Amino acid sequence: MSSTQVFCSYPRARTDDVTRISGYFEQLGQEVWLDRELSGGQEWWDTILSRIRACGCFVFLVCEEALGSRACRAELDYALATNRTVLPVAVGEPVPDAVLPRSLSRLQRIDAGDPMRLARALVNLPAPAPLPDPLPEPPPVPISYMDELAAVLEEPELGLAQQRDLLGTLRQRLATEEDVPAVLTLLHRLRRRSDLFAGVAVEVDAELARHRPHAEPGIADTPAPQVPSSTPPPPPPPVPWQPSVPQPAPAPRRSSGGKVAALVAVGVLVVGGGIGAAVALSGGDEGAGPGPTTPSPPSSPEVTVNDGSTVPPVPDEPFTYGDDPDLDSLTDDCNGGDLGACDELYFDSPAGSEYEAFGDTCGARVALLFTGGCDAGFVEGFTDDVDSCAAGDMAACDRLYTDSALGSVYEAYGAECGGVSSEPVNGDCALLFST
Repeated sequence: MSSTQVFCSYPRARTDDVTRISGYFEQLGQEVWLDRELSGGQEWWDTILSRIRACGCFVFLVCEEALGSRACRAELDYALATNRTVLPVAVGEPVPDAVLPRSLSRLQRIDAGDPMRLARALVNLPAPAPLPDPLPEPPPVPISYMDELAAVLEEPELGLAQQRDLLGTLRQRLATEEDVPAVLTLLHRLRRRSDLFAGVAVEVDAELARHRPHAEPGIADTPAPQVPSSTPPPPPPPVPWQPSVPQPAPAPRRSSGGKVAALVAVGVLVVGGGIGAAVALSGGDEGAGPGPTTPSPPSSPEVTVNDGSTVPPVPDEPFTYGDDPDLDSLTDDCNGGDLGACDELYFDSPAGSEYEAFGDTCGARVALLFTGGCDAGFVEGFTDDVDSCAAGDMAACDRLYTDSALGSVYEAYGAECGGVSSEPVNGDCALLFST
């Protein structure tokens, strides 16, 4: 092949490899063009396409990074569309033929570590065919998926899976060292979202901390939580949330017997305030009449517990909770695990009634008020941490703040250390209040 220009298509993570390969070609008298002097944008892309059309040999570095780079794939497609002679050069870990594009799998690859084979391949390559007339439509400016990722961040709401997928993709771009400033810009945008889950926020902060030297000027880091300069004296430990009458419940005759039929009282801790309210689910609405009635003689004896008190016997026939059969049914469904029924119970019950309190706490499953958001906000996995946080375990409070969804009742409860702090301390409960 006569002395002509060689165009090298490579990902930024393989800069050292392309420098070595271009040195081999230059020793053979070939002019090698790299895009090192160009910046991004349409003008940059137009120059690259022009150089591809003018080259006598298009060298494509075959590696996972190049195959995952939109820019490299677009350059390869355009070289093939303009009838350029393509020389695949393998670098890094071998890529199986089965996952290569057909345009590459049918071409003989040369190992970059064999300079003699590279030289022979370059010399023996056929001359490129004439450019097609008319020229193919130029591909759009590749932004290495940044445009699509930026569009995702413009969505009004992102679920946890979407946030984690986006973070994973941005991490991958950082690993390949492509578009680092753009990736960091998107990480900052992600961090500023109001719906960002706390666990994702922690991971984003870690990525930004690792790449802080590369951050774009003018983009402020997300401020870390402020720790008071002096540790305030710890207030008295909160009263643990527990049933007011710690006694075992007899086997129920209805699905709701576990928490309702045995008259178990639930201590409700209001988020951020530490206010306790007893909720004894023994009857229906306030002023609605008497509590549970036993329509037939009991079939089981009384049960005596350790403190000498007795648990009422279980009736043979079902009993009622109040005078509203619809709310009774929702109470059963809520207690049985239907969180949507808990929300219905909360919204359909009279304000201040025991029905409402039972639905508000998702069937007394946790000492927090969900105000009709059980179906979307209740997470069984946080229940133990809520109990531990309420009992004074500050590490459990910090876990609630860190691991729960942004804006959730769990996060708010953990941020204020289960009511110990009057102001959010945002994950520093153990630091400030552990003895």
